[in-house]
Amino acid sequence: MGVWMRLTALCAVGGTGLAVVSGAAGWGTAHRVLAAIALPPLAALVATAWISSRRLLVPSVSRRVAAAAVRRYAEPQSRTAKLKRDAVVAALRTGASGVLLRDR
Repeated sequence: MGVWMRLTALCAVGGTGLAVVSGAAGWGTAHRVLAAIALPPLAALVATAWISSRRLLVPSVSRRVAAAAVRRYAEPQSRTAKLKRDAVVAALRTGASGVLLRDR
């Protein structure tokens, strides 16, 4: 990734952070403006990733979605259940799920 894409990523992170803070603070119109300003750098990063390395973009998204679903919908009752849930989330995030969670 070149210098310009790194600068774009830095702008995207800064703009997204400002949009999150303004949304949490309830700034209304200022939040909408900051979110609109943060959107083009994010779209540029996704488009660049889609064009340059499409193979890497899809698996990372699916792993993140799966890990988020496990975190969101799993409601463990005991300490061992929490450890098992965290182990599944770690496997999904690191990409080891293909080896550890395969059908036998």
